Amino acid sequence: MTKDLSATYQSAVTAASAYSNRVSVFDTRTLTLSEGLIAVAVATAAQAGADAEECQRICTSVIARIVTFGTLDTLENLRKGGRIGAASALLGTLMSFKPLIEVRDGGIEAAGRVRTRRTAIASLLEKFDHRGPYERVGLVHAMATDVESVLAELRAATGVDDVVVSVMGATIGTHAGIGALGISVVLQEPK
Repeated sequence: MTKDLSATYQSAVTAASAYSNRVSVFDTRTLTLSEGLIAVAVATAAQAGADAEECQRICTSVIARIVTFGTLDTLENLRKGGRIGAASALLGTLMSFKPLIEVRDGGIEAAGRVRTRRTAIASLLEKFDHRGPYERVGLVHAMATDVESVLAELRAATGVDDVVVSVMGATIGTHAGIGALGISVVLQEPK
């Protein structure tokens, strides 16, 4: 996970130092499914015979080409985790705000807010419509009940049928809350 949001990176650097430069550590500048998309790209290259240097180049390239946006269904978990104040959470709940977020440069930034879940999903999909071509596309969720319909719309918006679908891990899912949804894409490498 990005070093800006977790101490995991520094722990990996410390552990790698015991292996005399035989282990490379990368700050993915992202989180959750995006990290999985990076790992799949590198593993695919390694299986095809890429050496360590080429795998490192691919890792760096994919990190630079990841785009991730998401939406939260509620602000309550962010309040409980101390990420936002009680007043902000209450106002967001009263106004039925669905925040849109973007993972950018290792941090999470506001990307807007809308009033309904349907509008939030439409706003996310709009961010990827005609943005490709895409190397990989993924959808991550925290027990969202509308995954199948969002998946169909994501396939239509990106033109990619083979979309990776994953449930959020416990740590991110705890902060994001039930119903949270994220879309990550790897843009094709320029030729």
